Amino acid sequence: MAGIPQFQKEITKAFEAAKNIPKDELLFTYNGVLFPTAMCNIDTFKALETFETRDDDIMMAAYPKCGSNWSVMLLHSMVHTVHNKKPCALIPIIEFKSPNKFEKLKADPSPRVLATHFYYDQIPKSFFEKKVKILVVFRNPKDTAVSMFHFYNNNPMLPTYNSFDDFFPDFMSGKGKRCA
Repeated sequence: MAGIPQFQKEITKAFEAAKNIPKDELLFTYNGVLFPTAMCNIDTFKALETFETRDDDIMMAAYPKCGSNWSVMLLHSMVHTVHNKKPCALIPIIEFKSPNKFEKLKADPSPRVLATHFYYDQIPKSFFEKKVKILVVFRNPKDTAVSMFHFYNNNPMLPTYNSFDDFFPDFMSGKGKRCA
């Protein structure tokens, strides 16, 4: 798919930027939820408050590490094949920062495929007002926890855990080092 090289460039760029972020600043809290500093920022969250959704937008929503990349790529491929539409360069996870993302989305022809790791009550109201179709993806929580533990320990944009025993209480409480 055409968007994969661009996605890889964006991730590589974010990994490089994260190397310069002090460990205690890798995450920040917004409305009571932790987000990775290298991927998210308050300006993006505020811009989402005025983001214009469309009646034919389709959004995939999933908790992190539940197969969201795989699911959104399949959804993106199906929608673009059915509508004979040229694939966009990057599948936008709405809360991730990206230069000129909202201008690019505004210019993207319908239907647009979007994705999020936001909790239900964090999704901007316009998504519900326009009745955007939302595909919710679930995964066995045990598999999600194991995947997230390894993701933290192999991702320079996130803090690490010494053991799964240290990680698990944070995962269960929702107070831990959650990533978007």
